[in-house]
Amino acid sequence: NPGSSVGVLVVDGSYSQQADALLQIELSGTTPGVEHDQLVVNGVASLAGTLAVSTMTSGGTYTDPVVRGQEDSFIIITTGFRSGVFSTVTFDGVELIPTSLKPNGSFRSHQSAGLFREIIFGANTVELRHLLAMPGDVDGDNDVDTVDLTQMLVNFTGDRGSGKIWTTGDNDGDNDTDTHDLTTAI
Repeated sequence: NPGSSVGVLVVDGSYSQQADALLQIELSGTTPGVEHDQLVVNGVASLAGTLAVSTMTSGGTYTDPVVRGQEDSFIIITTGFRSGVFSTVTFDGVELIPTSLKPNGSFRSHQSAGLFREIIFGANTVELRHLLAMPGDVDGDNDVDTVDLTQMLVNFTGDRGSGKIWTTGDNDGDNDTDTHDLTTAI
């Protein structure tokens, strides 16, 4: 846990987190060291194990974005070079289950109603992003494009079938993917 509340922990040299280890990060806002914990590794950061992110219960609390298209970004680790990824990531005690996975281990996890949490493993950073997606952005990549439209058309159901959640095209939350969802997204 980098801070005694919120803080920055600087490691001169390398940092190695084993498969049974836990890194705890607290956040109340997007400013590193002031509103959320940050681990700064001047050497190589070798990652494994669990990343547990939690919102603070005192000294200010974080709330998810409330405006469609709004995104919050948290750089939680900076390093000279990163290797490995966390095998488990939790947010407020709930494991983030990937809804899309990238080859480098980065992933996006849909929470509900278009709220996505994303872990991005860069060469020199680990970033957490929270996005409240625009209607039509079913994959949570902050744009509405042919990938989103294709997903919506595949799940176009009227009042039956599989198009009953945000990631299948139900952008208005009425338990179907229909013409209202398609026209709202365009």
